[in-house]
Amino acid sequence: MRKVSNPAILRMLSAVGALGALCVAYFAELVRVFSGVDGVVLALYAAAAIVFAITTPRSRSGDVAASTVTSAWPSLRSRSTLLAFAAVAVAIALNVVADVGVYHSLKTDRSSISEPVLWLLSLAIVVAVAAVARPLPDWSPHRTAGPRLSLRLRRALVVSLGLILVGACAARFVALGSVPRGINADEGDRASSAMSLLSGTATRNLFASGWFYISNVYFWLLAATMKIFGVGFEQARLLGAATGWLALVVVVWIALRHFSPRVALLTAILGSTLAVSLQFARETTEATPTAFLWALSVAFLLEARRRGATWLWVAAGISGALSLYFYPSGRLWVVLAALVCLYFVAGGVGARRVIGAGVAAAAVGALLTLGPFLANARAFPGQAFLRAGQTSAFSGDNAARLPYYNPDWNKAELLWAQLKHSFAVFADTGDGGGFWPTNQAALGWLLTALVLVGLGWFTLSWRNVPRFTVALWFWVGFSGVVATVETPNLQRMATAVPVLPLLAAGTLDATASRVAAWSSGSERLIRFRGAAAFAVVTLAALALAVQQAHFYFWTYAALDGWPQPTVQGQAVADQGDALVMTLGPDAHQINAGWVRLLAPHADRGGVDAPGSTLPLTSPPPRDLAFMLYPDQSDYLGYLQSLYPDGSLTAYSAPSEGLVVSVYRVSRATVAARTGVALVSSTGAESRVRGFGAVPETMPLPMSLTWSASIHVLQYWNYSFRVGPGPARLRIDGMTVLDVPSGRTSAVTTVALARGRHLLTLDARVAARAATPRLRWRAAAPEPAPAGVNAWEPLPEGALVPETTRHGLFATVRGGGVPDQQRVDGTLATCCIASESGEGPGSVSATWVGSLRAPRGGVYAMRLATQGLASLRIDGRPVITVRSAADAVTFGKIRLAAGLHAVALRYHVAPPSPGGLEWAWLPPGGSQSIVPPSVLEPPAGAGVGPPAAVAKLGTQPVETPLAVVR
Repeated sequence: MRKVSNPAILRMLSAVGALGALCVAYFAELVRVFSGVDGVVLALYAAAAIVFAITTPRSRSGDVAASTVTSAWPSLRSRSTLLAFAAVAVAIALNVVADVGVYHSLKTDRSSISEPVLWLLSLAIVVAVAAVARPLPDWSPHRTAGPRLSLRLRRALVVSLGLILVGACAARFVALGSVPRGINADEGDRASSAMSLLSGTATRNLFASGWFYISNVYFWLLAATMKIFGVGFEQARLLGAATGWLALVVVVWIALRHFSPRVALLTAILGSTLAVSLQFARETTEATPTAFLWALSVAFLLEARRRGATWLWVAAGISGALSLYFYPSGRLWVVLAALVCLYFVAGGVGARRVIGAGVAAAAVGALLTLGPFLANARAFPGQAFLRAGQTSAFSGDNAARLPYYNPDWNKAELLWAQLKHSFAVFADTGDGGGFWPTNQAALGWLLTALVLVGLGWFTLSWRNVPRFTVALWFWVGFSGVVATVETPNLQRMATAVPVLPLLAAGTLDATASRVAAWSSGSERLIRFRGAAAFAVVTLAALALAVQQAHFYFWTYAALDGWPQPTVQGQAVADQGDALVMTLGPDAHQINAGWVRLLAPHADRGGVDAPGSTLPLTSPPPRDLAFMLYPDQSDYLGYLQSLYPDGSLTAYSAPSEGLVVSVYRVSRATVAARTGVALVSSTGAESRVRGFGAVPETMPLPMSLTWSASIHVLQYWNYSFRVGPGPARLRIDGMTVLDVPSGRTSAVTTVALARGRHLLTLDARVAARAATPRLRWRAAAPEPAPAGVNAWEPLPEGALVPETTRHGLFATVRGGGVPDQQRVDGTLATCCIASESGEGPGSVSATWVGSLRAPRGGVYAMRLATQGLASLRIDGRPVITVRSAADAVTFGKIRLAAGLHAVALRYHVAPPSPGGLEWAWLPPGGSQSIVPPSVLEPPAGAGVGPPAAVAKLGTQPVETPLAVVR
């Protein structure tokens, strides 16, 4: 370009270069359609960018005049400078005190208001010093490219930008509850962490680490938003909508200050409804405020480079450093800041000393901001870069998780593959991380062409400070996609997303300017061509904006991108005031973040071991709702045997089919499963509230029998007191206490296995005032860990009115505790290992008893295991599991109607939790978990004389159902 001196030829080459570059980019997109993103496509884009760059008219916009800087350099001995240094020293001292306090609060798991106050005070002092004392000089700003606008055009520009940004704000806030449809599972987990802060169930330390080691700073902001606007997924999205819109405002400001009003207008148009930007603004994610803080930091850096105000340098350091408290990839800001500052110093000919001082001021602001973050890193050294180690394709063996990985690749070949797959997210493939569930690329071919040509042009414009700085911003943010094992993961490039409309706008404006200046003519004609060219690219930008808005609010809004978490949460919310539970291996699902977010007022509980826990001990006086997942259909028959007459509701999604079913039991049915069965000598049967209770309508004297099962939470010695006589107490059919007539009361102590036991009280009652009373307590030593430490009636809600004993008797060894005896209603648990103790080592269990076959025929059996297992019936092997991995094994056996001996042995080694489920398919029946009604433990098993305390040791206690909201 320099060798050509004719201005007309230069203008023509410039225009031809711009149009030619776009044609090459279009050709690259045609190639991509047929071959995907490969070396040829990237080479074509590189060629397009080079052509666009080398035909760019020369401009020195963005340089700082050395003469305007050096003349303003203040004396280091001036009073204002000395006061500024003194104030900064005070700020540093306050920050150090805060950091020490933060470190100790994190190590001791406490929270305090003093450390955050000192931290904020130190930052406020530094900003005030920079703004008031102004220890570094200011200088006259350079002008942006293009002619000055008239007052009328400036007003029109302000009005236009205002209207566009208002529309962009509406696009981010309107219908947050319906677009996107449903919620991402991660949205629920983020909101759940914030809800835990509101409820006080999580540590309130502002600088502690929360979900995925993200700082509580983000979760506090999210909690504050929900505190003001209410708890719900729509309210949780407000923070992202606000910061997403602010990020666009900042980028438009950068375009206006450092490029031109036309670029600012085009950036605002393209960014207002850019679908991928809307997604970041309308989904609850810490990535959006991270991107906003990056944009703010770059804006301050460019403005500081433009006019040198001290507070701008400090603000750039503070805003950028704050991003480290949010999305983990935001920590790349340190790399971005270092590159930009080095670039500023290297390019600031004649002003390096002053720019270097500004960089130092930014570093002070950043270090003070990062003080608590670094304190957390010292307290928990492994957390700061744990996510990077878990997700980086260049760390350890992580690359093997990539579906396209070739183990013969070296690092350079892996990097090349990552680059190709990362760039594919723009126009070739969908998101690999689930954040953008459209099955479509992020931009489409036209926007991709504009963005990538602009990216190459900006990258090659190292003499133009704004363009090259923006290019650095994009590349550092985009490197998060290149480095991840989930390539192409759109969320990993969150910090680069705000740059996209600016890159495209720069390409459009430069093309229009070059075409308008192609040939000479009168000043009026030149202005007309310029206005016409800009009108054309503005219409193109508007068309792209309309297309993006239509896609997002019409096409994408109709998609059901996250049916699983959404349907689950809605199913729980639909249950109203019922207690909602999940079972077995999926017990944890009820406390998932998406359930908490979509059903914040529901009472929930996870039943880890439904085979031994159900029916519930002390159930609440309300409906019960059990959530069953498609692979848990075997539980339906089991629940129906425990709680008959329930209703089943299926929740489905068009794209997934059945997501979850809810078996709901009325409170009347629940109440019928509590209390004591009473049988009189005349054969009359009734249900009463407790042992010794007699209906008012029952005539006396009469011989009465009370019978009920009670769930014992711990294998231990228990004492029972009965009186007055005559009365007899039987436990599991064994007589343990006989109180003679005339005796006030008698006491006995027995060892009871953990689990359900049948208590039967026989008495000859002469009058209601003489009915026997039954009390129990855990035997010495005190305080006994069983929780029954004083004489108490057997709790009414814990009693199940039945007259027959059910279940299997087990002996469990291992888990770091002495041998344990237990009686389980059936075999269905998520984790026999954790049920059996917290110590290291393997766990072995043997269940014995009888199976009552209702009819003769072939019975199909199924074992779901996470350890070694063998099932024998009548001594015949039915199922043998020889793998410790998750397995589902089937077997068949022919049985005659009646009782058959059962023995099931199970061995679990760490780290397996020891999930176990035994299901059957009886002839003519339906497949289900083997119900307790067909299982009988050996006579007297689980009841014996008091055991020595040394033998009992520290027995594990079954944890009752924890109801949470």
